[in-house]
Amino acid sequence: MVVAAILDPRQKMKAVEFCFPQLFPSNEAQENISKVRTVLFELYDEYVAANDHDQLGKRKISQVGDSSVDTIISSSTSGWNDFDDFLRQLETFEPQKSELVDYLEKGPQKNASNANPVQFDCFG
Repeated sequence: MVVAAILDPRQKMKAVEFCFPQLFPSNEAQENISKVRTVLFELYDEYVAANDHDQLGKRKISQVGDSSVDTIISSSTSGWNDFDDFLRQLETFEPQKSELVDYLEKGPQKNASNANPVQFDCFG
């Protein structure tokens, strides 16, 4: 339930930060909030790793094919590949916020005053 509440753009971590102090003693509430945050980031990291693995597989599949086409593509994109490598190296020195951190920092969406929370549609 907690993860579902966090993924609801109207609540995010604010739901946990609001409910846990009402459910647990103060020190236990803070500890549980930290645990939830840790698990959330572990899930996100697992998702990113799985997605990276899928993308690697797609790249390998796209590399199989007509060698003359591969040669044309590789010669025309080698400059871009070098640039991509350069950007990846920069990212190791200048870490960017993950999408999860960005999502959580934006804060929850405000409900319209006449909106029915039961009828909320997260897809649009």
